[in-house]
This record gives sequence, C-alpha cells and structure tokens, in this order.
Amino acid sequence: PYVDRYWNSWSCFWIETAPSIRKMFVASIAVIIEHMTNGCILPVSFLLTGNPTYYNLALYGEVAFMIYATTLLLTSYALQRDVSIEQMHPAVWHLLILHHVASMMLCIGCIMFGDVVPKQLVCYVLLALLGLTSSLHYIGMILDIGPLSLANSPCIRLGHHVICLLLQIIFRGVYWLRLTALVFLHTLEVHGLWVL
Repeated sequence: PYVDRYWNSWSCFWIETAPSIRKMFVASIAVIIEHMTNGCILPVSFLLTGNPTYYNLALYGEVAFMIYATTLLLTSYALQRDVSIEQMHPAVWHLLILHHVASMMLCIGCIMFGDVVPKQLVCYVLLALLGLTSSLHYIGMILDIGPLSLANSPCIRLGHHVICLLLQIIFRGVYWLRLTALVFLHTLEVHGLWVL
C-alpha cells in the first residue's frame, strides 16, 4: 500500500510515520551510504587516481558490509524478529541472504585473484551495479516513505521512476552486456579455452 498523504509535509513527517516505517527510512539511508561509498566514491577515486588503495577499500568494505548484513539476517531468523540492517519483510530475508553471499563471492574472488583481475573493469561493475542502480532502489524507498511519496509529490516520484528505469536499462541491460563480454574476453586471454 502507498503511504498516505502527509498533511504537514516535512514539519511533522517523523511524528506521522509509524515506528516500523521509521526503521525502514533510517535503514535505507544507512544502505545508501554504504552503496555510495563502496560502489561510487571509492571506485571513481580509483578510476581517477589509479591508487590501488581505493580499489582494495571498495572490495574489502563491500565484503565486510555483506558479512555484517548476512550475520544480522541470520540472527533475525534465529530470534524471529528483525534485527537486520535492511529492515525488510521476513519474506525477502532469504533473497537478501542469497544476494549478500553472491556479492561476497564476487568480491572475494576479485581479491583472491589479485593482479589477474582488471581493476578498472571491477570498478565499472561496482559503479554500474552498486553505486548507481542499487542506490536508486533505496532512494525510491526513501521517497515512498517521506513527504515526497506518490501521494504527496506524484511528479517527483514519476521522475525518479523514469530515471531509475533508464539507468536500469542502460547499466543492467545494455552496459551489462559490454561488461560481461569484457569479463569473458579477459578470462579467455588469461586462462585460455580450457576454462570453458
């Protein structure tokens, strides 16, 4: 269901919002900070400077966050109450765990293979998937929860949907094909056909 119209806009937003929705709002801000740090700021810093410290911080930071987030989701299962970072419905916990484990595996693989992995390509993947498109999902949650929700500001919400859709098509569709081809060609170049 959509969040109802806020009668007093931002001035009473926090008071009018239910405690469970407040947790989701704060959780979305926390996840956006992590996504923008590990998926945007650090990869772009590496691409601009070539300093491998930024690359390593992005990968190790992402692995650390995924371990922490997965641990909290598993704890939520054990306690039968939500103590996760994401503060999402229990119906999606198993999907989040799979997502976190897959992200960890990719990042750990990049760390373990070291210099064989093209760092610029990894940064482009982080930027396209984590920094831009994933962050937009959480911005959408914040918009839906706050006074800029569909009920209050339909044009702003529509604008976000259009931007999100275009970036999804560009980065998780068109550009993803290019990234996949580059990864495939690099694997062939380094390991040969025996990998296939």
